[in-house]
Order: sequence, then C-alpha cells, then structure tokens
Amino acid sequence: MFKIKRLFRENYTGEDVTTKLTYSGGQWQVEKDFVENSVTNIRIASQAIVMAGGRYWQDPHPQHQFHADHIKNHKGGLLGANKLQVYATNSVYHKIIPDFLVVDRDHAGQAVADGITSQCIVYAHAESITTYPNRFYLIPQDPPWNSGTIATYLAAFDGHTKIYMMGFDGRQEDDVFYEQSMAFLIELYPEVEFVRVCPTEEFYMPESWKYYTNLRQISHRQFVLEADIG
Repeated sequence: MFKIKRLFRENYTGEDVTTKLTYSGGQWQVEKDFVENSVTNIRIASQAIVMAGGRYWQDPHPQHQFHADHIKNHKGGLLGANKLQVYATNSVYHKIIPDFLVVDRDHAGQAVADGITSQCIVYAHAESITTYPNRFYLIPQDPPWNSGTIATYLAAFDGHTKIYMMGFDGRQEDDVFYEQSMAFLIELYPEVEFVRVCPTEEFYMPESWKYYTNLRQISHRQFVLEADIG
C-alpha cells in the first residue's frame, strides 16, 4: 500500500507504466511503456508550500481565512532566496495558480476543461494520463494516496527541505488511510521539516503524527511571521 522508494527528482529518469491489461488463457497479459521524466524543477529556495483543499483557510470567517494573495505576492527576500514554491491540489487553482498542481481522477476532466494544464505543471494518475493524452505529467511512482499527500511527497521529491502544509485541516479524524500515508511520508524523508499550518497551534493533530521530530504545527498567524508573508 505504501511501498514507494525514497527518490529525488535529481536522479529520477522515469518509469514503466502499465498501458494495457488483457486476460487470455487464464493469465493476465501486461503491456507497459516507459515514461521518461519530463519535468525539470529549477528552484531557488529550499522551502515550499502545499495548498490542499481543507476548509479552514478558505473559510469566509475572518478568524479562519487565509488569503491566497499573500502567497501570490510573496517576494522571498533578497533575490527571492526564501520564495515559496507552490504545490496545490485539485480545484485550489481557482484561488491561486501554483507552480505544480496534483489532480485526482474526479478533478482531471475539469482541469482540462478549465485550461489549467497549459498554465502550470499538472500531475495526475496514469489512468488520467491515458484518458487525456498530452495534458498531464505522471506522478513519480504513482502512489494511491490523496492529492494532498501526493503534493507533499512531490515537494520532498523535488528536494525542498522545509514544506509548509496548508489545508490539511479538513480531513475526518477517522481517516486511517490518510493518517497512515502521511506518517509513511514523514518517515520516508526524515531530513525534511514538515510544518502543518492550521487555524490555531492547538488544532487537532492525529495521534500518530505527534511523535515525529520533523513535523510541527503552527497557526496561520505564526506562518505569516515565520515565512515573512505579506
């Protein structure tokens, strides 16, 4: 379920992808094509932000809301040395055009219809790549996770050593698969500092995450100060 390798963009050349399955003579016949890595991420800063679809940062209540314009206008200091590279999920592109977008199967068609695939790098699962040729980029190793976990994985895969995670506050507390897949990712990249951004510092955190030394939680306000946003 979680068995992906610890890889980085700098040494990833591509991978075999199953393109056709045929059942014949009591056996499955598998056809595969090699998909080369076609993404080069020339980043300046070591930090990134993943913006997922959690309800709180998009909440109209002023106490919870975080304006995406703060990220759009982030300069990142001298020569952009601390500028956040933006990874986002599904329909978040309606609020901010990210550098990289991850869409699941339910959002792939709308992403194509809206033309976002021509505005940024959009990752999708192999199934969506087959359905919409030349629109999406393959998610390396194509793990069966939710879009937020995959976007966080891609930020680590690209070599970022500090990853802010906003919008990871709307999952159900009993979503065991989500909790376990994030825990696996945090363990897989121990040198990465994962920072979960929530409405408050005391916001609910899954119990299994509390013991990782490379994960901490801060409030929206603390994020603004720490990342020099605004």
